[in-house]
Amino acid sequence: MKASRSAFVLSPLSLAPLVLAPLVLAGCDSDPQTCVPGMSVACVGAGGCAGFQVCDSEGAGFGACMCGMDAGRPPGDSGLTDGGALTDAGDVSEAGVFDAGPVVDAGPGVDGGGVDGGRMDGGGPDAGRPDAGRPDAGRPDAGRPDAGAPDAGPGCGACGITQRCCGSCVNLSVPVGSNGRSDSSFNHCNGCGLACNVDRASACSAPSGSGTPRCMCGFTAACAPGEVCVADAGGYRCADLATDRDNCGAIGNVCPAGETCAAGLCRCGTGATCGAGSACCGGACTATGSDPNNCGGCGVVCGPHAPNCAGGVCGCGAGPACAPPIPDVFGGSLGETCCAGTCRANSDTSCACGTACTSPDVCVVDTGILGPPASGGVCCGTPTPIGGFCSAP
Repeated sequence: MKASRSAFVLSPLSLAPLVLAPLVLAGCDSDPQTCVPGMSVACVGAGGCAGFQVCDSEGAGFGACMCGMDAGRPPGDSGLTDGGALTDAGDVSEAGVFDAGPVVDAGPGVDGGGVDGGRMDGGGPDAGRPDAGRPDAGRPDAGRPDAGAPDAGPGCGACGITQRCCGSCVNLSVPVGSNGRSDSSFNHCNGCGLACNVDRASACSAPSGSGTPRCMCGFTAACAPGEVCVADAGGYRCADLATDRDNCGAIGNVCPAGETCAAGLCRCGTGATCGAGSACCGGACTATGSDPNNCGGCGVVCGPHAPNCAGGVCGCGAGPACAPPIPDVFGGSLGETCCAGTCRANSDTSCACGTACTSPDVCVVDTGILGPPASGGVCCGTPTPIGGFCSAP
């Protein structure tokens, strides 16, 4: 049967979702009339249902009025939605089809018969395509900050002007010269994931407090390969573990006094490091616990009143040091002398372990004034205003 046309007006209640203006409906048994292929018009089908008709591919007339499940596709359509999607993901509606959940695209070549905002669909085909990537208004910008605005992105929100977004807001830098190894900027220095080397840098800072942040060791650039950034005198400096005696072989490994660092090992002269109870004195290991010329430390010489060294302490024999002689303008004191491990008082008749002085010599404190160099002890000699000097042997 060929399609014919008859015009009538449907009630607003039944057709409000479809049209907002008078529509031309199709009936039966009238003369054929040319129409636009693919054009859809509203109609009333069997039982008074509200549906639509589609102009055939030759423009010779409209097809049967389709209602219910058939209203979603024209004759010959498989009934599958575009790409398997039921709706256009909440996007702006396409030329004539609402994104209304259960309503599907009518398929290739037709618009599905929907109405856009109360205006009759112009009949343009939908081509079966969903919205081609049109963004919904108000959609966020996927983490890219607007020019001049604080950095933002997934998991960050809006970061402060001294921060950047690296999955969370992290600091750009810390003050130059400070310890910033535990600050968030250390692992994201001048870029997300660009971590400073914990051995060669102390912080991510801007040199002189301005400029582009970078990995720094104190107030200087990060250390070169083979060096480490170490704390020193309240700041930081680069050290070579192979030669730095304060960081020999490892950070904080200090070589003993008098020793040097070579190839990461502490050495005394050309030999190995000295053991416990000894020290490197003049390039040689010395037992400072018993050496009277280096008693308790290099260069500590025990005098005549305490010539013995025991346990790093000068004494007389196994006992303490004897009372030392004290020169003085007003006579001072001749003190004691250690004689065979025993302290003995000095006098004119017993000067320096029992020697009796003969006139005109007397027992004096050898200061060397007006005479030969001083020995530091006592001797028979000539007195001076301060001490005296020894007579020739």
